[in-house]
Amino acid sequence: MANVIPLPKTNPTVSIEKDIRPISLTPIAAKVFESIIIKWVDETIEGEIDAKQFGGISGTSTTDVLVELVDMWYKATDKLNSYVRVVMLDFSKAFDLINHHVLLDKLQSYGLPAHILRWMATFQLDRAQRVKIGNEYSHSGHPNGGVPQGTLSGPKCFLVYINYLRTTVPLYKYVDDSMLFEICDINDVSVIQESVDIAARWTEQNDLKINSEKPKEIIISFAQDGNFRSTIPNIKIDGRDIAQVCHAKLLGVTISQDLTWNKHVDNIVKRLVNACTCYIS
Repeated sequence: MANVIPLPKTNPTVSIEKDIRPISLTPIAAKVFESIIIKWVDETIEGEIDAKQFGGISGTSTTDVLVELVDMWYKATDKLNSYVRVVMLDFSKAFDLINHHVLLDKLQSYGLPAHILRWMATFQLDRAQRVKIGNEYSHSGHPNGGVPQGTLSGPKCFLVYINYLRTTVPLYKYVDDSMLFEICDINDVSVIQESVDIAARWTEQNDLKINSEKPKEIIISFAQDGNFRSTIPNIKIDGRDIAQVCHAKLLGVTISQDLTWNKHVDNIVKRLVNACTCYIS
């Protein structure tokens, strides 16, 4: 039995559906068994995980993926007439929508032993949970999908689930955040739309959803005349244009279209001022 604690993602919380993260607190004994199982899973799938996946892997962090991406973008835009199209995608309620049967099929494809698969099936399909707020509990229930957040196996299962999401242009993943980019020449035809379509189809086929409100595109260039950006057609997803923006937050860092850090520093200063104001008052 897991106690699910609703934790707010934002302050104030506007939407219970969008702004609450359900964290599952499992018994100590379950955590011990889980750590043993996950170690076995890690040893089995080692070497099979996409090299562009940085989340849920020991020894990696957001810093690793950010350094690698920004370095490539700097080098790419050093060339005359080159620019980079960066598309940021976000899965909607990714951990909650995982199809248990699809997940188990994917785990089985890695050659995990039968007893490990049986334990994973029991943990995911037969788990009971209830919501805990203060000292009050809801009635218990058995979820028919998703993996529990706050557990050791949750992120690992999600990593396995999206491992074979691949596109024709580079696709970097950090848990449920995905970044596609294409290095373009002003005289060439962009092909990143094809990769966005591939990602959208894969998502639908695997019972996940891309958050239609969050996708953004940044066109990175050091060109003196930035008017060429207005001639680049919008990328579409589900028939809707992905917004082209000057700045966007990527894994906690504000990325600007000229790869300067002024906007990021400004945002940090604003947060510090707000924090100091609250503390003083």
